[in-house]
Amino acid sequence: MAPTTTLVSARVDHDVVTWTDAFAALGGTVHSLLPEEPLPPSDVCVVHDPTRIAQELGAIDGTSGIDQLTAIVDRATRAASSTLIRWRDIVARDLIDLRASPWSKVHHVTTTLHARREIESLGASAQVLPQAFDLDPESGNRHATREALGFADDAIVLLQPTRVDERKNAAGAIRFVNEVARFIRNRPVHLWIRGPVADNHRNRFDKLVARADVPVLVAEIERPADAYAACDAVVFPASWDAFGDVVLEGVAHRRPVVSASFPVLAELVAGGIRVLPIDDATELVKFLARGESARRAHLDATARRARVSYSVEDLPERIAALLDGARR
Repeated sequence: MAPTTTLVSARVDHDVVTWTDAFAALGGTVHSLLPEEPLPPSDVCVVHDPTRIAQELGAIDGTSGIDQLTAIVDRATRAASSTLIRWRDIVARDLIDLRASPWSKVHHVTTTLHARREIESLGASAQVLPQAFDLDPESGNRHATREALGFADDAIVLLQPTRVDERKNAAGAIRFVNEVARFIRNRPVHLWIRGPVADNHRNRFDKLVARADVPVLVAEIERPADAYAACDAVVFPASWDAFGDVVLEGVAHRRPVVSASFPVLAELVAGGIRVLPIDDATELVKFLARGESARRAHLDATARRARVSYSVEDLPERIAALLDGARR
């Protein structure tokens, strides 16, 4: 019989929608709730991204949010036959005892091996179920988006599709694009960062932009598909990311991805994802100089490899297997 599922999350983002749709595809009823809402009886309760839940609850009342998070997990274990805790990043290692109730009553699921090892270091076991992506997404409008943002038809546009803060390392993106511009002199080169800029990073970022050799635009647009269509390559200079969504999104939209090294990147590469190094601008320059058919063949091949581990089409089946294991 299809399970009734309650999914608790701090906000509804792409990943939450993906999981909600996957549970719905299994044929059951799905309730998507905020942390403060009452939990109805269900077969399965998924507490999605507890790190974010704790951070947002703590931002409201000025605490770490851990006590409130633990109370939510306790309510989940009482309301559901099985409770899954889906971790993207591990929060407050010294404040949560996974061997004590209610944490000892749940099944831990992580998006990466890196996060699973952290769970294991805290005395619990976990299964890995990576993020899932639509690897054949709708196409965006390249011409209209570039025209709206003021990019010439022949411009090379490099997109950093993130906010601007300490972790996202906009300075690294600017350095890289400066290097690209030194090799490509017959066409304008732009860096586009989707933003927004964090308030505590604004002054530093403005100074970086003032010293940049290339134009730097910060502009948010509504549809990610339009952003990826408008760019010629994706730049991801972050030193840390819980999974690396930007890398897979670039692959899905058939754009070359230039990435710094971060802990989870090795897992993505092992899963067949190919990225270009951010410390060698010539690699991207050579890629962009290849013919369109050769570039497309390379990008399509990377997307095919990504489909083995990261396709949203396989998520319902993988969740079903996860639930079977949780019931045993």
